[in-house]
Amino acid sequence: MPFELSRNRNTEWIAHGGSGLLITYILIVGLIEFIACTYLKFEFSWTATNLLHGFITFVYLHWIKGSPNFYDQNEMNGMTVWEQFDGSEPAYTLKKRLAMIIPTVLCYLACHFVDYDVSFTVYNVVCWLVLCIIPKMPFMHGVRLLGINSTAGIDDEKKK
Repeated sequence: MPFELSRNRNTEWIAHGGSGLLITYILIVGLIEFIACTYLKFEFSWTATNLLHGFITFVYLHWIKGSPNFYDQNEMNGMTVWEQFDGSEPAYTLKKRLAMIIPTVLCYLACHFVDYDVSFTVYNVVCWLVLCIIPKMPFMHGVRLLGINSTAGIDDEKKK
């Protein structure tokens, strides 16, 4: 791609975030858990936190496309935020591996605190697989299942 991905506003905050970004992320997940604990039992609040986290990260990382930068001349319109991380390199870089470890730990905590009750464990593991892990796999890079979330004029060329 001719456009420098280092100037991409969707991903540059991650590259420059460092440990402060990780601490902020953990505090936000903790806040969601605290709010969930006030309305639900402690055991079920972790499942609610896991499901909410899975949905929010799926929408942000794998559904939203493009870049807010006016000067990139729409070169990012066909790429999701996840596809913009580290260029279009689908390999597992440190940022991508961390983005896979966090939902895995959340899923584990959610399953552990419900004492591996089958119904809640199924919800947690399905959310973890479908919303958090499978879309991050290299074979899903650039894939639009059944044409859902395809960009008119960009993904049309791939169909031919």
